[in-house]
Amino acid sequence: MEKLSLEGLDFQATKLDIANHIMTITLNRPEKKNALNNVMMNELNYSLAYAKQERSIRVVVIAAEGDVFCAGADLTRAESESNIPKIEGVDDIAVSVKKAEGEKCSRCWKILGNPCERCSGVLKKLS
Repeated sequence: MEKLSLEGLDFQATKLDIANHIMTITLNRPEKKNALNNVMMNELNYSLAYAKQERSIRVVVIAAEGDVFCAGADLTRAESESNIPKIEGVDDIAVSVKKAEGEKCSRCWKILGNPCERCSGVLKKLS
């Protein structure tokens, strides 16, 4: 896979912030209760793939605007245009999450149910 970049990309359904080795992905469709549409799923997949390749990103936090974290899938799921490149072979956010769960935490890339020493250190600094 070629190196991913955030340069020149216009995220419509999510907001990204990277600071102190933490990438925060914020779901940003509060008017639709942050329901997942095609654009949001593509943006989430791309953001997670980008975080995976960047050694400086150690933790990914998924947050949401509005009073509901995520209502689930947007049942209308109309085709929408986005300038975020679609990652070949990935159609569903579940694929990205499954890959992240299955990997060993060589770079603090693990769901934090049982964090490694490195993830524990980052979490202690955050609290």
